[in-house]
Amino acid sequence: ISEYVNTHTADGGFYVRTDFQAALDVAYDALDAKDDGSVKKMGTTLVFAKFHEGGCFTAHIGDSRIYHIRPGNRQILHVTHDHSLVNELVALGEMTPGEARTSSQRNIITRAMQPSQEHRTPADCFQITDLEPGDYIYLCSDGMLECMEDRELVDILSSRLSDEEKTRALRDATADNRDNHSALLIRLVQR
Repeated sequence: ISEYVNTHTADGGFYVRTDFQAALDVAYDALDAKDDGSVKKMGTTLVFAKFHEGGCFTAHIGDSRIYHIRPGNRQILHVTHDHSLVNELVALGEMTPGEARTSSQRNIITRAMQPSQEHRTPADCFQITDLEPGDYIYLCSDGMLECMEDRELVDILSSRLSDEEKTRALRDATADNRDNHSALLIRLVQR
């Protein structure tokens, strides 16, 4: 996706869903080319952010997340909704958020990028237009959230620590997780 975006996107201007869909189609084509024909298919989650003239275009598939955090107000302005079984059960009122965090089914996702799908899994897309200097965009796998609540994330990013210290604090807060974990923290310097 990155390679396609870097070679097919003009500098400046707006970035929209059709731009992203072209990049996603290229990624799916590459997955299909690697398909070994086995019945059981591996899959992956996806988070994507592209800054442009109108703000930041985001897309996600699965239970990896994208946060837009404004530390000056100590608030999360946007967070993606997990494509997971427990999130769907919470939305239906069949499980509480507390039960979802400890459920043995918390790692079952309902959407993933997989090769050779009859209908390719779509991404949820969102345009963030209300960006201010000092805001953070935080892209992370679900493992980064296993040991940390949203409030703790906001507390760390709203603290007076340097960006390097904040990154270290996020890493320390998630050191005991048992899942895959990777993240990218982006601080907006100017609009």
